[in-house]
Amino acid sequence: MNTSKPLRSALSGTVLVASGAIGAGMFSLPIVAAGTWTAWAIASLILVWAATLTATLLLAKINLQFEPGASFDTVVGSCLGSPWRTINNLAIWFVLAILLYAYFSAGGNIVSHTAQQLNANYEVSEVLASLIFGLVVALMVWSGSRLVSAVCSILLFGMVATFVGATGGLLAGLDHEILWQRPEAASRFAWYTLPYFVTAFACAGLVPSLIKHYDGDAISVKKSLWFGTLLSLLVYTLWIVANFGTLERAELAPVIRAGGNVGDLASAIQAKVTTTNLPLVLAIFSHFAITTSFLSISLGLFDFLADRFNQSDDKMGRAKTALLTFGPPAVLSAIYPQGFIIAIGYAGLAMLLTFFVIPVVIAYKQKLTSAPTLLALGLFTLVVAICKILATLGLLPSFP
Repeated sequence: MNTSKPLRSALSGTVLVASGAIGAGMFSLPIVAAGTWTAWAIASLILVWAATLTATLLLAKINLQFEPGASFDTVVGSCLGSPWRTINNLAIWFVLAILLYAYFSAGGNIVSHTAQQLNANYEVSEVLASLIFGLVVALMVWSGSRLVSAVCSILLFGMVATFVGATGGLLAGLDHEILWQRPEAASRFAWYTLPYFVTAFACAGLVPSLIKHYDGDAISVKKSLWFGTLLSLLVYTLWIVANFGTLERAELAPVIRAGGNVGDLASAIQAKVTTTNLPLVLAIFSHFAITTSFLSISLGLFDFLADRFNQSDDKMGRAKTALLTFGPPAVLSAIYPQGFIIAIGYAGLAMLLTFFVIPVVIAYKQKLTSAPTLLALGLFTLVVAICKILATLGLLPSFP
């Protein structure tokens, strides 16, 4: 009896961490890693996983000094003061808002792609599709967290089932010659992938929830972070292998030139596979993944803004918060609908500040861990930030 309870507890936390990290962002992985191909992509994933896990465990160690349920706002304000609290809040807002824009873009792209699949003569504008998709999500978030939680539970189950079906189908037909090819100068493209991979492992935001879930039990929190991030690493590795064992490098080039959106990648895979039901399973998985991510990020941003602006929880107050939440990303997606990959990269840059720099500063101030660990995290953060800045300026090699 006593041994089964910790097992269930570890599993619940693992699922929470993995589901928080895994979502529509995984569709960006084969796009940004096409230049490096399989070996370097997996090596880069392992590097980012190790750095992210270290930083997240450090953040958990800091949060465990406070009462379960204490938010980042409380922790940063108490440890570093008001200026750092403001900087951290701005970074969190930017991360959530830019990810919401990314999912507006991805949602419109996949809905338009699916509509054209169902009827080749019926073309849906991606901008219109993204606005309709966003409106449906906004209405659910406005209705309350209970509805969002229920819908996400259903979608998460569907996402897992269709991921197994889609990935299993692709893995069954792997072309090992394509998978393990070694493109010329592949290593130089690895730097470009780092900011995107940081976003893929973004589960640090769940640390306060985990501590509250386990009522401050440090061992259970650490186990959940270890197992949850390892599960994410496994899923991402399988996804990279499934894609790179199906599509040749040259076949990904037009997908990237088109913006690298979810529907474009799905179309490329569906054009290559011959299994009857696999394209349908892949399309359903895409919808599940995007909608789940869209809902969870929307709810997080909605609650964050409601708290920051002290909005009431009645219908009118929630309507104002919904407008603040969905308005800017919707306008941006209408102006620039093909920004999924770009947004994922910038989210990774902002995450470096709130989930790497701030924990390192607090840990250094309070002497919570060894100097080599802090130095390694600081160096990793600096390298990834430089990579993103150079990529933005067009000074970093990218494929094609």
